[in-house]
Amino acid sequence: MAEGNKTGTDLLGLAAYGEAINTVTKGVVDGAGAFLSRICLPVSEEFGLLLRDKVANWRARNAAKMLEAAEILVGPPTDGASKTAHPRLVHIAVQEASWTDNDQLQNMWAGLLASSCSSSSPNEDNLLLMNILKQLTAEEVIMLNWLCEFLIKGKTSGGYVHTIAQWIDRAELLCRSGIMDADRADLILDHLRNLGLMAEGSGFDIRTGNARIWASSTAIALYARCKGHRGRIIDFYEPLEDYDALLKKHDLESYNSTFDSDNLHYPAENSE
Repeated sequence: MAEGNKTGTDLLGLAAYGEAINTVTKGVVDGAGAFLSRICLPVSEEFGLLLRDKVANWRARNAAKMLEAAEILVGPPTDGASKTAHPRLVHIAVQEASWTDNDQLQNMWAGLLASSCSSSSPNEDNLLLMNILKQLTAEEVIMLNWLCEFLIKGKTSGGYVHTIAQWIDRAELLCRSGIMDADRADLILDHLRNLGLMAEGSGFDIRTGNARIWASSTAIALYARCKGHRGRIIDFYEPLEDYDALLKKHDLESYNSTFDSDNLHYPAENSE
């Protein structure tokens, strides 16, 4: 088929490759192509070229799945104005998401792409976060998400979100995070710290085996953006208590867990 015949619903020039993919896959890819054409036309054309790769079907399905999730987060155009994203960010998101079929990673990329879309002039604000995300494994994403959900968060006087560092029993951390291998969890915490997603001093204590966990401001921002949030980071986490007041209320640096490591659950409340 000639290059000039990309008409109708064949936004990406898929007609010549129709026999290479089944009807369901083609429908999903076409739908993803329509969304890409709306937010960033140059990348939509490159997305069509994925079908020429040897692993075309698998990568195209992965990318289309991520784009489908991102489209839901972006929502329909409002007041006739479509949201667009910077081509550089769209390219990274599509490229990276095409190489994984893991739901956790797919959702993270969908959220980051969605939060990169704006009705005003597209910017590269999420580039730093994308460069971090593409270095994370599926298990590291699981650990990161758990940390951002589990740790107590407060609002500083400057209007920023900050987590409170705390000690946690190793068995509790493994059970709650779902990373049941202690050595692997140790490597994951070290890597998250090296990427700036955990504050200095975080990780397992070599003497007790317990862990000090403290998510950084970058981790807090990454989590919010990966949920598709486009406003101020603090607005995603509100309502929050005052950070200084929380520090006085919670003595988490000397935290003594009531976690039952033998049965891997919290014991019932003491009746006393």
